[in-house]
Amino acid sequence: MRAGEQEVDCRRPERCRVAKSALVLLLVTAFISSAFGSGPVGDDGDRRRVFRSARSTYVPIDSQAYAMFDRLISAGLVESSFVGIRPWTRVECARLVTEAENNIDERTSKEMLGVIATLKAEFPPVDEEPTLPVEQVYTRFLGISGEPLRDSYHFGQTLVNDYGRPYWTGGNAFVGGSGAFAAGPFTVAARGEYQYAPGGPVYAPSTQSLIKYTDGTPAPLLPDSRQISQFRLLEAYVAFPIRNVEFSVGKQALWWGPDTSGAMLFSNNSEPPYMLHIAQISPVRLPWIFHYLGPMRLDGFFGKMAGHQYPSGPYFHGQKITLKPTKNLELGFSRTVVFAGAGRGLTFRSFWKSFISVGDYKGVISGGRNDVGDRRGGFDFSYRVPRLRQWLLLTADMFTDDDPSPLAAPQRSAFTPGIYLSHVPGVPKLDLRVEAPTSSLPEMANTLGRFFYYNYAFFDGYTNKGMLIGHWIGRQSKAIVATSSYWFTPEKVLSTNFRHSTTDPEFIAGGGNLTDLGASYSSPLGKQFSVVGSAQFERWNYPGLMASPQRNFVTSLELRWEPNKFLKVRK
Repeated sequence: MRAGEQEVDCRRPERCRVAKSALVLLLVTAFISSAFGSGPVGDDGDRRRVFRSARSTYVPIDSQAYAMFDRLISAGLVESSFVGIRPWTRVECARLVTEAENNIDERTSKEMLGVIATLKAEFPPVDEEPTLPVEQVYTRFLGISGEPLRDSYHFGQTLVNDYGRPYWTGGNAFVGGSGAFAAGPFTVAARGEYQYAPGGPVYAPSTQSLIKYTDGTPAPLLPDSRQISQFRLLEAYVAFPIRNVEFSVGKQALWWGPDTSGAMLFSNNSEPPYMLHIAQISPVRLPWIFHYLGPMRLDGFFGKMAGHQYPSGPYFHGQKITLKPTKNLELGFSRTVVFAGAGRGLTFRSFWKSFISVGDYKGVISGGRNDVGDRRGGFDFSYRVPRLRQWLLLTADMFTDDDPSPLAAPQRSAFTPGIYLSHVPGVPKLDLRVEAPTSSLPEMANTLGRFFYYNYAFFDGYTNKGMLIGHWIGRQSKAIVATSSYWFTPEKVLSTNFRHSTTDPEFIAGGGNLTDLGASYSSPLGKQFSVVGSAQFERWNYPGLMASPQRNFVTSLELRWEPNKFLKVRK
């Protein structure tokens, strides 16, 4: 996007209007069908059970349950799930476990049978599920030696996809818990913790000048370097269902994408924002000609960003529709818009213009009265490969700024291709995932980093409290990420990870790179307790931040107590 005016991103406005009208019709039809018409995909018994007990909380995005479901999906035991929209409700997880049980045959390995049994204990049939107000209590100690990174909007992050938790050199501690209770048709859920993190050094004047120039702001946008000692809600919301649609209000994290290294448009990399969230509980199949699109899910939100300075207090909203035209192919179409804020005002008119817009036209001034906001269009897919469908899954996640969709401008789209092997041939307990996120493209060579996650009217970019809401890869960077886990049992897992990313010197003077190598081990301790330990070594080199390469070593130990597990075992 150019300073002072925005590009014409819709060269054929009549086609864009037709496409937009078709999409709106599809969204309205899907919502009505979900709330008042066709029930979720599944047999009638499952459907009645879901509707009778639809009141449910969401499973946190960092739950190990999603990794177990990924194995079942890649193995073909779960076919109606949607990996591109998370979190899922506990009701939906229970339905997927039932589906996996129904798909067991003589070819099902004992490893997958163990995964199904573990998930069934965690997500039993809804009518039988025991509930306690306290779901989990945990304490986590984090030690960092050396200088870490915590600024992916300009440089990089040492720890990613961790709800925007603070960290710095020295000892860090987090003590918290989660719980939920029902009141009539409503469910109230909360997850909060006490956080302690040492303060870090303030950027040198030369680095501050570099950031100020890069962002084009009156003053540099700097990460929070204060010592942190606070209680913070990670998530807290009130939810209520209307048949197969759940409405929730509060602080929530979303994950829009099939990849696990990061999601391009919405992830838990930043502190979750406050929002109104509307989502289908289970996928539906629409009537009429829409039946040929296969099962689908809708997700949408309206929220407020925090920590912005230029301007302060902007709002944003997003919508995503995901389709399964075949049981092996999932397609997702998404969109987010940042708008309003100080000096721009939140009105129905400003919201409606940002919601229905399909293109900008020459002469529209960034931040002016007719500017519809900072828009991003996304597309993702996952596909189980023919003849290899019992173990190989292909994924991709893409987004572009100020274009309706990456499909309309692939040369201007950041993307994350990936492959996932639910088990390595000959080693059934070992899986492998490789992903390659990039926002460094030849088409963006002269943008000075002022395109992806950046906007001339919203200089703080696509961030919440200074951390990227989307992928940690940030602006004009690329990476390779590989993770592999050895599943001794579904709850006892040894994982290793490798990450290497580079930043274009055309964006940040001198460019930069970082390399991580780490491992983690999780294991139950009896029926109610579990432990997770991890270690990571990192080397990074950003001349604009530090004159010489830096190294750090991160160790973590977390102890969890889940009282509900004991009740489930007893049943």
